[in-house]
Amino acid sequence: MKVTIKTLVLGLLAACGGGPSGQAVDAPLVVDSVVVDAKPPPHSYVFFTDCATEACNAQKLYRFDPATNQVTAVAGDYQDVLARSLVVHHNKLYFDGRTAAAGDALWVYDPAAPTVAGQNPAQVVDLVPGVAGRSFDYLLSYNDALYFTSEGAARQLYRYDDTQPVSASNPLQLAMPLDANVDSGTPAGYNGKVYFEGRGADTGFELWVYDPTQPNVVDVNPHLVRDTQPGQSSLGPEQFAVVAGKLYFNGFGNEGHELWVYDSAAAPSGNNPRIVIDLFPGASDAYPAELTVVGNTLYFEAQSATVGREVWKYDPALATSASNPLVLDVAPGVAGSASGHFVASAGARVGFRGDGNNGLGSELWLLDSDQAIATGNPRQFDLAAGPPSSFPGDITGCLQTRFCFTTYNGTATLLNVFDPALPLSANNPIGLASPVGGAGDPSTFVTWTSE
Repeated sequence: MKVTIKTLVLGLLAACGGGPSGQAVDAPLVVDSVVVDAKPPPHSYVFFTDCATEACNAQKLYRFDPATNQVTAVAGDYQDVLARSLVVHHNKLYFDGRTAAAGDALWVYDPAAPTVAGQNPAQVVDLVPGVAGRSFDYLLSYNDALYFTSEGAARQLYRYDDTQPVSASNPLQLAMPLDANVDSGTPAGYNGKVYFEGRGADTGFELWVYDPTQPNVVDVNPHLVRDTQPGQSSLGPEQFAVVAGKLYFNGFGNEGHELWVYDSAAAPSGNNPRIVIDLFPGASDAYPAELTVVGNTLYFEAQSATVGREVWKYDPALATSASNPLVLDVAPGVAGSASGHFVASAGARVGFRGDGNNGLGSELWLLDSDQAIATGNPRQFDLAAGPPSSFPGDITGCLQTRFCFTTYNGTATLLNVFDPALPLSANNPIGLASPVGGAGDPSTFVTWTSE
């Protein structure tokens, strides 16, 4: 949009000596005209996947517009979408799209441009030309590159530079040793490098690292960080999160699955990476999951012998103690508030699903992280009103400060957009039926904002 701004010189110039020739100025005089670019204010959408038809035998890409509260399908030549493949990279949306002619391929959609068949969205990378295709899983946008895993004879990790033409080396398959592979799960960008769960020929699944500034060489880059479980036993690092300059993850050792940490500023050793705390003492599994970062604090769900499965808060700046990590014990006792908390953050708030054993069922809970944990914080939102459960799922921070999630009302799965700054009401959260009715299954919510 272009706006013309005219500068007017008023009769006040007379008091300063008049116009250009010294004459008095009694009327406005246009002395300049400047054309400037005025961008419209940023606009955000939430993209997600859902069933393409009532039979739900394929997934489609959809867009929610908060300005109109409308959901529309993103038209295109693709016939199916892999839900876990959705990511924003260079302000475009990348996803695994499938067609009958090409199978799985990497597709791109620019929400700022018109939707045109064959052009937007469009297929950009096909690792195996032909109907077989190969999936593009667990996409990560990090430091101007797009990383993804794909499984052929074995799952491998790739790096794609969307500013360069597709070629034999773009996407670049990372040089893992013979008989080695990458496990499922999204890699982590940390201190300029990419960390992932990999298996070497003589090791189990351990923490590996790739440096994009160095040549891609087998046994050199990428390489094993440290074999924490010598032999075929596995650390099995997964659920990565970066907080306070360190990499946290779920790892396995003599204590079972517990919270681990790696510091890239220190050399790998018998204490790096290391276990943070044995939340479930002994060989039993705490199995930390849904690692979520707010500021310099880590939130996650985990199991313990005394509180069951609950959401925990960990401050890396403080020493590990009986109160760090601190449990958000919303269901006192050993039963816990149930598994599958879907922990997520939006602004300073942390959202999760829990059953407080208070007669209100499994509902949405929100913690104001900048306030002390106390009665009322976290607080429960009884979306289903009374004993029935709304079972909020796939909870995701969206639209900067809101939460997107699904609920089930007994007959259909709904998409919900909730603004915690506003009171709970008939219009908050906004409950939207699936475009294909009760058979819908909305998931993988991603926010896109115009530049």
